[in-house]
Amino acid sequence: MEPADRENMAIMLLYLLPLFTADFGKLNWIMWVPTIAIFAFIAVTSHSYFFNPLLGAFGWHFYRVGTPQNVTSILITKRTIRKGDQTINGIELGDYVILETE
Repeated sequence: MEPADRENMAIMLLYLLPLFTADFGKLNWIMWVPTIAIFAFIAVTSHSYFFNPLLGAFGWHFYRVGTPQNVTSILITKRTIRKGDQTINGIELGDYVILETE
């Protein structure tokens, strides 16, 4: 088990930071529209749309966990997990994404 949300947040902030630093009227929309479209395509095809910055702000955590069938999944939980040998009860939100229910 290991944290899984750190690299996604850094990438999002790195690429979206200029939107918040430039004057809105001076943005080069010819560059930003394709960039936003590419990020949307990547998010939809890579299962990274479950990583929402608001979830982290409200105390949710993301972990890579292994299942008994040797499949790596993403676990979304409210608690901080420090031991990797715990049994997790949850429901599947999508392919390879589990939401802890207890």
